[in-house]
Amino acid sequence: MSRETTIQDLIDMLAELLEECGSPDTPVRMAVQPRHPFAHRVAGMAMDHGEDGHVLYLGQGAQIDHLPGTARAALRDSGTTGW
Repeated sequence: MSRETTIQDLIDMLAELLEECGSPDTPVRMAVQPRHPFAHRVAGMAMDHGEDGHVLYLGQGAQIDHLPGTARAALRDSGTTGW
């Protein structure tokens, strides 16, 4: 079982991607359903302070379109499980 992605992991990934694209105005989307991939907007974030400790949830927003093949390939090439 792989370890959970942490807030620090997200910060590090975003810093690297910002350096690559150069614009903090770049849209953020979620890639969902690897077998029938779609792109969704991020609807927000919520912190759960449950019995298992703090967990950050990203809300799945409106579906935009099918996930572009280039995005799917980038997820696969990054080693993201299932893509």
